Amino acid sequence: MSLSDFSRRTMLARAAATAVGLGLAASIHTAARRAEAKVDPTPNPTKDNDSLNALLTAEYDAIATYTAGAGIIAADMVTPKATRDVVTAVAVHFQDQHKQHAAALKAMILANAGTPVTDTMMAKIPSSFPAMPTTTDVMKLATDKEKHAAVAYVQVLQTTSTVTAAKLIAAIGGVETQHFVVLYLLVEGLIQANAGTAMNPTLVVPAAFVLDVGGAGTTSLENFPALDALLKLDAAA
Repeated sequence: MSLSDFSRRTMLARAAATAVGLGLAASIHTAARRAEAKVDPTPNPTKDNDSLNALLTAEYDAIATYTAGAGIIAADMVTPKATRDVVTAVAVHFQDQHKQHAAALKAMILANAGTPVTDTMMAKIPSSFPAMPTTTDVMKLATDKEKHAAVAYVQVLQTTSTVTAAKLIAAIGGVETQHFVVLYLLVEGLIQANAGTAMNPTLVVPAAFVLDVGGAGTTSLENFPALDALLKLDAAA
């Protein structure tokens, strides 16, 4: 096994561990909150829809940001093309997972008899973003947005009243954290973009959800035998 293969597998293992850790921490926090209150919170899908719509807005923003970022990366003549190609491949993969998140959130809001927010398809770019941005600037912006998303999912989980919504929020939040970790490591130079990653971008954060949320065509770490086989986490049945 080459050093690059080892690095990719190590990164994948750390990302998976991060997701599991976030899900466990969220579950513990929710259990503690309910124990303190002595009773479970009264289910209120209408109130949950407000929070779900806030998360859906953030997902739409992430999708638009990755679209805008791809254009910036393509026009960047400073960063080597090989690096730009790898970053673009990973960004497109992350964007696809955000689209799956948005679809799941929208479906739950509709199931709760709510009205999903409209996708403006416009990225929210901070005023501090450079006028002549590079690929690194795009990566930093995406890293920051993924960090805020990871925090937002944990915060929303604290006030979610239904188990179904809580499961979806936890399942997505863990993946947002994985996105943040991967991008942060790239920005800091702790891992490097390489040709192997460009050929297999779907192995970087391999599942769109931590838990199985039942969406058609979605993947989750909870039910991903190919990942277990790759990392040899579980003994063969």
